[in-house]
Amino acid sequence: MAAGSLAEKIPIMRAPALPVDQTILDLLPAAVYACDAEGRITRYNRKAAEIWGREPRIGDPGELYCGSYRLFWPDGRPLVHRDTPMADAIHTGRSHREMEVVIEQPSGRRIHTRVNIDPIRDETGEIIGAINCFHDVTARRETERKRRGDAVRESERRLREVLEALPTAIYATDAEGRITFYNQAAVEMSGRRPELGTDKWCVTWKLYRSDGSPLPHDQCPMAIALKEKRPIRGVEAIAERPDGTRVPFVPYPTPLFDEAGTLVGAVNMLLDITDRRKAEDYAQRLAAIVEFSDDAIVSKNTLGVIQTWNKGAEHLFGYEAHEVIGRPVNILLPPARQDEEPGILDRIRRGERIDHYETVRMRKDGSLLDISLTVSPLKNAEGKIVGASKIARDITERRRQEERRQLLVNELNHRVKNTLATVQSIAAQTFRGDHGASLQQFESRLVALSRAHDALTRESWEGAELQELVEGTIAPICAEPAERFEITGPPLLLRPKVALSLSMALHELCTNAAKYGALVNGAGRIKITWQVTSSNPEPRLHLRWEETGGPRVETPSRRGFGTRLIERALARELGAQVKLLFPPSGVICEIEAPLS
Repeated sequence: MAAGSLAEKIPIMRAPALPVDQTILDLLPAAVYACDAEGRITRYNRKAAEIWGREPRIGDPGELYCGSYRLFWPDGRPLVHRDTPMADAIHTGRSHREMEVVIEQPSGRRIHTRVNIDPIRDETGEIIGAINCFHDVTARRETERKRRGDAVRESERRLREVLEALPTAIYATDAEGRITFYNQAAVEMSGRRPELGTDKWCVTWKLYRSDGSPLPHDQCPMAIALKEKRPIRGVEAIAERPDGTRVPFVPYPTPLFDEAGTLVGAVNMLLDITDRRKAEDYAQRLAAIVEFSDDAIVSKNTLGVIQTWNKGAEHLFGYEAHEVIGRPVNILLPPARQDEEPGILDRIRRGERIDHYETVRMRKDGSLLDISLTVSPLKNAEGKIVGASKIARDITERRRQEERRQLLVNELNHRVKNTLATVQSIAAQTFRGDHGASLQQFESRLVALSRAHDALTRESWEGAELQELVEGTIAPICAEPAERFEITGPPLLLRPKVALSLSMALHELCTNAAKYGALVNGAGRIKITWQVTSSNPEPRLHLRWEETGGPRVETPSRRGFGTRLIERALARELGAQVKLLFPPSGVICEIEAPLS
């Protein structure tokens, strides 16, 4: 720099202009330079030359507005000298504060500066130049950039932690489709770990369209989103894991762009819809079952208003769906049964289920039909009862069959009793003139057999309850059964053959107890117990008869008819094992018989 140029004066105030020594300017910590009204540099200090990396020529028309080699805006865009803030201050008279400009030195090094520019006016107010005071803020910018970078990295770290914790599969790619990130949920869904930077488009092993046809990875929704630079929505696909299992899912690929609008990659979320598919399939199957069921399946709300009505209901009751939906269910109740519905609704509101309730309902034409009704509460997603479902089955034909069967059973029972009466008449003729014990024993056995038939008839000859059989055998012989007998055992339905044979055996034991055993005096007691064991190959009945408190018992010298009936008949008819014991305290009989 020439010594003469450094000695020139620079006007830094409006008026009067004060001379400033160059030495003073060079001692300033800030870079300073001034231009005249034409933009030619008139003064600058040592700090300005250091920042510019050169010493421009004072007053040179080629050195206008700034002494730097090249200029840039902070975002990297070139800045021509005639468009600098200095040129604007000279031409418009505006001041500029804390503006950032990047200076490039001849070496190529770039320095970020913050400028403060004021126009210089003469005594008349005319702009005669401008002065720029600027600072090197490169170090500060680097510190800020580093801080921003650290903040960005910390934000990215936290974002990764959040994405890793999400239960939904998420992954990201670069602009070419190469996978750059995936979370653990993506690994669990795809059944594999993709290779970062190598695998493209998808984290999955194989892909299929929703119709089951193969879907190439370069045609998957993520690939399309990157190629067309738009989000893809409303698509379903199927991922196949390496182990062969398939997972239906919905993808949500979304392209990512930088501040300049350039595509930099994409992010994709894969929503596993396996449970939804199962629910939809279940709902479809259930709907098909309801639609094509022969039973009437109807739903109603808590006020008893019909909500749904299937084909079975149309066939059963004669109403089409549009005729009943929205109407109270009472239209199906006969006048005499209108009081049933409030009770059913009360139980439903309490969450109770009504199972196989047999009642009568009315068709559209007014005819009545017997139905078996099952009513269950309906709940919404919050568990609140919002209505009820009804399944009604026509049991009219079943009722008729039951009536016919009962008629046949009654007729059979009547004929059996007639047969027994005939046998009794023949016995009376056979024992004519003998009104002693033999006739009475024979008739009592016929009566016991008749009672056993009665018990079977009440159960439609499907079997007889053992408790009822025991009590029915005791009743005619003992006037105070509750005081003299102790009867314990689980509920047990005996098949007809077992019931008849066991009834005759119990009758003989009761008769013997009344004549010789525990029922002879007032102190005797009889304990009857039974249990069922499930030992292989079939369940077996274990029944024990035990007398106490009666006369002293002695082992009989010969077996009478009753004893032989108990021991031999049960063994022959049922394959039972019978033990008759005669301890002094009272008779004990143990019977073990198969139940199958």
